[in-house]
Amino acid sequence: MKKFVSILLTAVLALCVMIVCIGAVDGGAASGSIEVAYGTPVIDGVIDDVWSNATVYKYPKWDFITQAATDVDPGQFRLMWDENYLYVLVEVNDSTVLPDSQFDTFKDWHTRDKIAICIGVSETGYFWYGLRPNNSVPNFDNQPYGVFITEDPSVTKVTDYAKLPEGKEDAAMFKVVRTANGYLAESKINVKASNKAGAADFKYEAGTTFSFDSYIYDNDKEAAGQDHVYPFNDHGTALTSYKSNATKAAAVLLAKPAETVTTTDPATTTSNEPATTTGSSSSGSPVTGDVSLVWILVAVVAIAGTGIIVFKVRS
Repeated sequence: MKKFVSILLTAVLALCVMIVCIGAVDGGAASGSIEVAYGTPVIDGVIDDVWSNATVYKYPKWDFITQAATDVDPGQFRLMWDENYLYVLVEVNDSTVLPDSQFDTFKDWHTRDKIAICIGVSETGYFWYGLRPNNSVPNFDNQPYGVFITEDPSVTKVTDYAKLPEGKEDAAMFKVVRTANGYLAESKINVKASNKAGAADFKYEAGTTFSFDSYIYDNDKEAAGQDHVYPFNDHGTALTSYKSNATKAAAVLLAKPAETVTTTDPATTTSNEPATTTGSSSSGSPVTGDVSLVWILVAVVAIAGTGIIVFKVRS
């Protein structure tokens, strides 16, 4: 009987050790979530220092057209937020960016090089937009100008196949520039101006969640047709995340960074730090260092307890 009790207690405690160790490794974070850091970058096609505070998310090496893995590195993106906008920065690796004359062709424009951004603000509210290397905005939803354009009254609408009016480029809330490896697309979105279900209730504050997905379209040749499409989250046999939130990734607005306040003594400062400091792993999953340390200590105590119980039972 004593031997049976010893084995049972050992098994139970060993299981507890396994559970706490697993919890210490992954932090209990949900996989596939996107963390949106606080900050206000300038939309000028230049990666400001503030973008260094945002987690970098890589587009998977998976081609929707071939429905297979690929060796191609499509690019990466980052998200930020402040009290007025969501910000998106996409860096595209594309050695075959087609000339502007191809983008301006009305027929099959959607097969040309571009990035697509899909935003879901509620269960039924969503919209998407695309940015092409010549600074035009394809947008199926025919959104009002306030979503992508500042309050310049001379720019009233962003419609399908639209380009910014000549001389009004400064009114844009997006900028696309060519790079040595392809192109960079930087934009800010006024979610509340989208007039989609739930958009009016969207809160620019820490803890707010929304749905997000993005694709990179890469057409290698000037003929019509999609050569390559690299989605971030939607890896089904049909792309649906532009019109469905079910196939988007979950995104959350993170808290503002701690502010340092200078007192009357310049050598003394106080910091308004949150109760728990949370960092990010390379995959964007939150990891809490203090919690992990606690779990490790619990595991050590559990192992020691197992040895003591076994020793007493045997003796």
